[in-house]
Amino acid sequence: MKRIYGAALALCSLLALSGCKDVGLDENVPVEQARVRPPKLEAVWITPESPGEPEEPAQAVAVAGSQWVPVAQWHTLPGRYVRQVASVDGRPLYAFVWDEAPYSVLLSPEGAGQYREYRRIH
Repeated sequence: MKRIYGAALALCSLLALSGCKDVGLDENVPVEQARVRPPKLEAVWITPESPGEPEEPAQAVAVAGSQWVPVAQWHTLPGRYVRQVASVDGRPLYAFVWDEAPYSVLLSPEGAGQYREYRRIH
């Protein structure tokens, strides 16, 4: 039994140390150089996907006793996740079906399954 444990320990040690071996990658450098080399920094630009910029300037709307403004945040949702709670100038405004007044966000339809978010300003 001790031989099995000893063999397993030796095998695990061999596998762990084989990860330290120089396998010819460009990034492998001696330890002394690695300690003083500055890290590589990568810049990644992430932009939210949106169906486009609004054509009209953002105007506050009054719903449920609060003022709401549209923001540059769009949601792709199935219709069963939202319910109509108001209509402003003929434009329906929706809230999530589980949300009750005072609503956390309002949503305005912008296309098939696309909703633009409105946030409360006061």
